[in-house]
Amino acid sequence: MRKILSNLTSILMALFMAIFIWVIAEREENPVIKKPFPQRIPLEVLNKADNIIIFNDIPEDVELTIRASKDRWNSLSRDDFRAWIDLANEGPGYHELDVQASCSDRTVSILEIYPARVMVRLEEMVERETEVKITILDSPPLGYYIAGMPEASPPKVKVSGPKPYVDKVAELIAELKVAGAKESFEKKVLLTPVDAEGNEVKGVTVDPSTVLVYVPIEQRAGFRDASVLVKLEGQPAPGYRISNVSVHPSLVTLVGIPAVIDNVPGYVETEPVNIENAKGSFSRRVRLNLPEGVSVLGIQTVMVNVEIKPIEGGITLEKEVTFQGLEPGFDATASPQMVSVILAGPLPKLEALRPEDVEVAVNVLGLGPGVYKLKPKVLLPEGIRVESILPDTVEVVVFRFVEVEETPTPIPTP
Repeated sequence: MRKILSNLTSILMALFMAIFIWVIAEREENPVIKKPFPQRIPLEVLNKADNIIIFNDIPEDVELTIRASKDRWNSLSRDDFRAWIDLANEGPGYHELDVQASCSDRTVSILEIYPARVMVRLEEMVERETEVKITILDSPPLGYYIAGMPEASPPKVKVSGPKPYVDKVAELIAELKVAGAKESFEKKVLLTPVDAEGNEVKGVTVDPSTVLVYVPIEQRAGFRDASVLVKLEGQPAPGYRISNVSVHPSLVTLVGIPAVIDNVPGYVETEPVNIENAKGSFSRRVRLNLPEGVSVLGIQTVMVNVEIKPIEGGITLEKEVTFQGLEPGFDATASPQMVSVILAGPLPKLEALRPEDVEVAVNVLGLGPGVYKLKPKVLLPEGIRVESILPDTVEVVVFRFVEVEETPTPIPTP
């Protein structure tokens, strides 16, 4: 029996030594590495309630110190790890939470997490309706006023966000300018959440972000807007016509006794503007022809602009084709030799046009002997334009000019 026990002890000692030697050899070939993992691991937030938000900045990722064998270390990637904080059952307030981490490879040990704890401020997301306050930044023009309180549609708007921010919102401001409006109008206006001191509150959501504001504007008694009608006298010079008449301002505000103002039609005439024998455009400041007891708000005159243009007509001329740029020793012919030129322009200029004022030419500069199809060009006095040339292309033959010497006729001997 003692012999058996002695043999068993020897066997166990031998086995232990074999395992020990194997472990030592294994560690020599595949040592254990203990150090920070080179990639940072994203920090997840778990179990956050829908009506809760994280109100402070927390780390986006963490650093892990791990222990792994060399062969496992070389095969690890960022995706093999998870790091998280758990917000289960956590309500509004400050919370210091442990950062937890794991690895999908069970042979890898996580020794340290940095940071190991995270301070989290949680706040409740709230929503409430807040009234819209309309602020008009300017005033209507003289003679007009805002007839009643401007109205916002909708009059109340939802404000949502973290409770500390929403609690700061005292009102929603809709600011707009009348900008010279002389009648009631509607306009979409952006809303600004402000606190009790009028400072803008950031970090909240306003839905909808704009409202439709209606501003009622009416004209005061004793005031009336009227169009300006330009009164012309005479006719332009023969061959000329009126192409346009404009006036600035085209609408004026009249002021006076209400009973008189109410009887004024929707327009007022200017004093007569003489255009007799006019041959050109002009501008002139003139007064208005107003009823007694009525005046114009502001400047008492208007600027009248009258555009006078020549009446246009058209003529057709038959012109011989000439040549430009012929090289020395060369000549040319055109087929057809005569072309029809249709001209248009102011009638006075056409009536004064002489045949020699118009030239039809083709450019043969640099062309040697040959047959060419060329487009003629019409040279005209300023103010007259070419409507068309018939035909618009002519055949040009360029040839070398040869002088023929004349042989003297012999004088007969008597």
